[in-house]
Amino acid sequence: DAVTAEAGRLAARGSSVLFLVDNDPIYYMASGARSEFRYSPLFQSLLTRGLESDTERKFLARRIDYVVMPPLDPFRPDGELAWDARVSLWRVVTRCYALDHRCGAYEVWRRL
Repeated sequence: DAVTAEAGRLAARGSSVLFLVDNDPIYYMASGARSEFRYSPLFQSLLTRGLESDTERKFLARRIDYVVMPPLDPFRPDGELAWDARVSLWRVVTRCYALDHRCGAYEVWRRL
C-alpha cells in the first residue's frame, strides 16, 4: 500500500514512474501511474537479449522521472528466470538515477 500510494503521489504531480518489479501491471493499476511500456508483466516479456536491449533503449529514451524497485544485489541471483534482464535494467538505473528514498521494502530512484 505504501509503495502504490507513493507512486500515485508522484504520478499526480506529473512525474513518470516505472516499476521494476514482478507483476508490475498490478502496481500501475493500484497507484494510478501509467505504464510506459505495456500492460503485461515486464520481466516475463523479456524473452530474448534483443527484447531486453530494445526495452533498455526505450527506457533511456523516455527519460522516466522515477523508478520503483526492490533493492537488488547483482551478485546474488534470486533464482528467477528474469534474473539477467533484472540485473541489466538495474545497472541502467544505477548509472542514470540516484536513490531518492525508500518506501516500504522498495527503493525509489530519481533520474539524474
